[in-house]
Amino acid sequence: KELGLEHQLFFAASPKPNEFSILGTTDETIYVVVDGDQIVMANTRLRMRLTKSALINGKQIPKNTFIFGFTSFQPNRALIEIENIKHHPTKLKAFDLLDGSEGIYVENNFRAEATTEVLDDIIGDINIPAVPQVGGITKVLRRSNRNVKVTVLNNYKLILKPKL
Repeated sequence: KELGLEHQLFFAASPKPNEFSILGTTDETIYVVVDGDQIVMANTRLRMRLTKSALINGKQIPKNTFIFGFTSFQPNRALIEIENIKHHPTKLKAFDLLDGSEGIYVENNFRAEATTEVLDDIIGDINIPAVPQVGGITKVLRRSNRNVKVTVLNNYKLILKPKL
């Protein structure tokens, strides 16, 4: 018991430094634009560049520096997170300059969703026991139909803010 208590006291007496304290030296708003027309899917990267020089984690980053963010999706939003800039770790999120919300506004394509549902219904009805390849085909059709792709246009304006 005594050794366990000493172990707990050791870690209590030596707290970890706050990893977010470095964000205090980052500009509150960092202006970027998307560099070229790009098609992104979940967990793919989006290439952006700074429109003004910025202070990020205490380091001055010059205008036109490339910044790479990774995308994820929520309903009607493509979210972008930046984990490092020029090999320096950071925690930034992208916000749409037009509406101020996190990520890029993406309209749902109801026709594509309806197509997916109809295709799933048709595939569910296919039941040919003598043809085993159909199972493999259905997996390919379902997988390709569920990949969400979004085209982000050149010079689309975003604001990067520290992730809290």
